[in-house]
Amino acid sequence: MRSLSSYRHRPGVHCASAALRNMAVHHTGERWTEAMCFGLAAGLNFTYVREFGAPFFLVMGRGSYMESHFCDAIEAQLEVSHADDAELAWQHLKACIDAKQLAMVDTDMFELPYMVQRLNLPEGMHFGGHKLLVTGYDEAAGTVQLADYAWLEPRVVALDRFKIARDSRECPSRPRNACFVFHFPDELPPRRRSIRAALATVVNQMRHPFRQYNGLLAIERFCRQVTKWHLSMQGEDLRRNLALAAFMLERAGTGGGAFRNLYARFMAEAADELGAAAIAESARLYRSLAMRWREAAALLDAAAEDPATGMFAPGPAARQLMAAIDAEEHQAIELIATYLADSRHTKALQ
Repeated sequence: MRSLSSYRHRPGVHCASAALRNMAVHHTGERWTEAMCFGLAAGLNFTYVREFGAPFFLVMGRGSYMESHFCDAIEAQLEVSHADDAELAWQHLKACIDAKQLAMVDTDMFELPYMVQRLNLPEGMHFGGHKLLVTGYDEAAGTVQLADYAWLEPRVVALDRFKIARDSRECPSRPRNACFVFHFPDELPPRRRSIRAALATVVNQMRHPFRQYNGLLAIERFCRQVTKWHLSMQGEDLRRNLALAAFMLERAGTGGGAFRNLYARFMAEAADELGAAAIAESARLYRSLAMRWREAAALLDAAAEDPATGMFAPGPAARQLMAAIDAEEHQAIELIATYLADSRHTKALQ
C-alpha cells in the first residue's frame, strides 16, 4: 500500500470546498475553515441549463473553476492535467502519489458506488464535477484510497471502477481525467487581500457570466420559468426535473440553501476580517437567501409528488418566493460591488 501518511482528513459539507480546505491545511499547517475556502474559491454562482440531448435541467448554486480562483486569491500555482486515455491518466496520478503529492481529481459521482448509495442517486444521474483527494493505492489489491467530503474514513474503491469514474463519457461535462496539483507559496498574502480578490471575482462572474446560463441572468431566468415548468414538461420528464432540481439545490452537498448557507458563513468571516458593515449585511442577506432557496427546494419536492401542489399550487405564493429570491440575489451582489468600489476609492485617496 502506497499512501500519504502525513495527510489528515476532515469531512465537510461540499466536495470542492472540503477538498480545498484539507489541501490547504495539508500544505500550510494553518487553520482554514471550509467556508473561508469556499469563499476564496469564488464558489458562489448559479447554473440553469438543459444541455442538448440531456434528460434533465442542471440547476446548481455553485460556480466553476473553484481551484483556479482559490489559487488566484492566495497567490498559489495550480498544475492541471487532462487526458483522454484512462491508463495514461492513472500513471500520472500514481506518480503524484509516489512523489508524496496530494492530488485532487474530478470524477463522475454516479460511477462511485458509495456515492450512489449515500445519495440514493437516480438512474442516469451522471455528474462529472465531483471533487475528491487521492491519498493512496494498493496495486496488489487493485484498489485506490480516496478522501471524500462526507466521510471521516477513507473510501477504498476498485481501481478499475475509479478509472471509469474519472474517464466517464456519460456526463454533459466530462471529468476528462482531470488532476489538480497545488503549489502553495512560501508565504501567503494578507488574508484581507485574498478576500477582496475573491469578492471581486464573485461580482464579476455573477454580473458578467462567461455563459448565459450562469450568474444573475440564470437566476432571473430560473425564478421566472420554474413556476411554469408544468406548462412545458409533463409526466416523468416533469417529475424527474423537479426532484433533481430540489436535490441539487438542497441535498447534493450544497451545505443547504443552494450553497448560500456556506457563502453566508464565509461572508461573516470576511466581515470580521475586513471590518466592513456592508459585508456583514451581505452575510445576513445570504442567510436569508439560504432559507428562501430551502423553501423553494421543498416546493419543488412537493410538486414532484403532486403537480397540483408546491411550486404549481394555485395562488401567488410560489411566484412571490421566486421573485424575492431574484431581488435578494441582486441586492447582495450590489452590496459587495459597492463595498469594493468604495474601498478602492478610499485607498486611492490615501
